[in-house]
Amino acid sequence: MRYHSITGGFQAMIANTRSFLLSLRNRHFLAVDLLIFAITPALATLVRLEGLEHVDRYVPSIIIYTWVLAICKLGLLWMIGLYHRFWPYASVEALTALVLSAAVVAGGELFVAFGILYPLDLLPVALPRSVPIINAGLTILLLGSTRLAVRVLFELSDHKKGTTPTKPVLIAGAGAAGAMVVKELRMNPQVGLHPVGFLDDDPRKQGVRIHGIPVVGTLADLPTAVRECRSFQVIIAMPTAPGKVV
Repeated sequence: MRYHSITGGFQAMIANTRSFLLSLRNRHFLAVDLLIFAITPALATLVRLEGLEHVDRYVPSIIIYTWVLAICKLGLLWMIGLYHRFWPYASVEALTALVLSAAVVAGGELFVAFGILYPLDLLPVALPRSVPIINAGLTILLLGSTRLAVRVLFELSDHKKGTTPTKPVLIAGAGAAGAMVVKELRMNPQVGLHPVGFLDDDPRKQGVRIHGIPVVGTLADLPTAVRECRSFQVIIAMPTAPGKVV
């Protein structure tokens, strides 16, 4: 009884986490980004000064620097399109765009700092010149980690939700179509199938894992794979396979 209670509580927690992640909208990420941009200049200054000593003289400059850069960064991210993505389902392309966006924002910060604020003497007290560099690094780290954390947590909850009884299934074809089948099955647990292995005749794919699912052999190994994986269903994910193979 206690085991079922613990299991039920764990599954409820997974379900709640998944629901929370799916409820996140880009306005939430915008708010998080604004918070990041508001605290990183002060944090970068503390890192540069190695403590609180002498920080008070830089406070007016930190405030001006923070708001000028926050507006510039949010504008850049908006123009790049970072607030038009659904991060729980982020693809490799989306994560690549995230890295590039963070790099562009960091570069924009350095340009504004060293091309405008410092040369035009717009700060009451000039911040140490290493502060923009440290701040740019913190921006890249925090901007990327928030989105990546959402994607990873969603993937983990997707693997462990276990609220629907499922049957093991093998996938014939470890290419793009096979990878898409795995994603669809994981995003749609109501189908009642979970992938346990790939079959593919490409020798380069033998022994590797695709989305965490192993390639267990070639098509000729189907009888053995069925026994070992205890799967009596096979999904054919080979769009160009001839009828004879199917």
